Amino acid sequence: MDATPSPRPDVKPPVSAKGLVLTLLGALVGAAGYYWSYKHQTPLGTIVGMVGISLCILGTAASEGPVHR
Repeated sequence: MDATPSPRPDVKPPVSAKGLVLTLLGALVGAAGYYWSYKHQTPLGTIVGMVGISLCILGTAASEGPVHR
């Protein structure tokens, strides 16, 4: 058994402001786009909704930080 101390892997760094803003903006834009698509039956709302989901993904990736160390 190795007795050397190691950093705690369960402690995560705080969420970055950039990631939080991108995620919240993506949720807002996505919800508005999909609502517009549902209400008016236009493909433009679906495209805006997909842009919102993309912003959510980018925001989550920005707040996670580097995956490989």
